[in-house]
Amino acid sequence: MIRREIINQTREEILSLLKGVKREGMDAVIRYLNESDFFTRKCYSHHCFSGGLAIHSLGVYKESKKCEAPIADHHLRIVALLHDICKSHHPQYDHIHPHHHGYRSVKLLETLGLILTNDEYEAIKLHMHRIDKTLRSKTYDSCDMLRHYMHQCDH
Repeated sequence: MIRREIINQTREEILSLLKGVKREGMDAVIRYLNESDFFTRKCYSHHCFSGGLAIHSLGVYKESKKCEAPIADHHLRIVALLHDICKSHHPQYDHIHPHHHGYRSVKLLETLGLILTNDEYEAIKLHMHRIDKTLRSKTYDSCDMLRHYMHQCDH
């Protein structure tokens, strides 16, 4: 398959998955993805070729599905597909906060009006950070579980 076909197929699959999430602000996120270079952007840390950012994000989602995580699919879609959204460029939004990219991604999503749950917010913000803490209850709460799966699937 040639690169353009891969990019178009990835675009259609991601947009279809996100359109299936009925959440306030999702239309603005989809508009942002289409107007930015999200689908054509290189992703140096994962796939150093055109379209790598979107392909990486879709891959994280597919990997999370293989793990059969006990997490609702709409949460997985939001976190996996949008965790690196700040790495795309859109002149109107490139000013979003200078901190690490997880934090910039949640701030961009908030700016676009997407209402995130606390678990989604923390999972996106901290997706690069392994959970090292000793859990008080010896079990993951829902936030830790979502963060754990996203960290594992992202790497």
